[in-house]
Amino acid sequence: MRKFLFIFLIISPYLLFGQNVEINKLLYVSATSGLRVRYQPSLDGYIVKVLPYGEMLLINGRTANKESINGINDYWYSFYMIGEGNVWVFGGFLSEYLENNHIIGWWSNEANRLNYWLFEINNSFANLLRQNLLGFKGTYSLYNNNLILNYMESIDYEDGYGESSRYTERREGRIRFININRIELTINNQTIILKRENSYY
Repeated sequence: MRKFLFIFLIISPYLLFGQNVEINKLLYVSATSGLRVRYQPSLDGYIVKVLPYGEMLLINGRTANKESINGINDYWYSFYMIGEGNVWVFGGFLSEYLENNHIIGWWSNEANRLNYWLFEINNSFANLLRQNLLGFKGTYSLYNNNLILNYMESIDYEDGYGESSRYTERREGRIRFININRIELTINNQTIILKRENSYY
C-alpha cells in the first residue's frame, strides 16, 4: 500500500499538469483565419507564427488533458518546426480533412500500399513509391469531379539527395468520392481506389 501511494505521488504531478503523449498523425489547419503556433501549450505561450488555412502538420504529441478555449474542448498538439523545435497548436482548430476540399491529403493505393498520392491545398500533387520515393510531382485542377494532372517533374530521392528532372505531360481523369476516406481515381482508362492515410510512414 505504501509503495502504491509513493508511486502515485510521483506520477500525479504529471497527470495534473499534463505530460506530452506521443502520437503520430497528419492534421490540417481548419481555421480560415489561420492558427497561432506557440512555444508552450497555453494561451500564455509565446506566439511563434500564424499558420494559414489548409497547412498540413505532422503531429508528434499532445497534452494528456484537454483545455476549453472559447467553448471548444480539445488537446494541445505538438509538431516539429524547422528552426524552432517542438511547438504547439490548439486542437480545436485542426482537422483530419478539410471539409470544403476532400481531396487534400495523403492517399495510398488499395491495390499497392507502397504507391502514395499527395494532394495539397496549393494545387500541387505528388505520386510516389514509399520504399524509394521515386515518382512524379506537378499541379492539379479539380472541377465537378474532373481531374487534370499536369506532370512537371520526375523525382528520385533514392540516393538521399532528392534529384529531380523536368518532365511535362498532361493527363485528364475523373474522381468519384466513395466516402470521406476512399476515392476512385480514373486516369488514362485505368481506375484505382485510393484510401486516406493519417501518416505517410
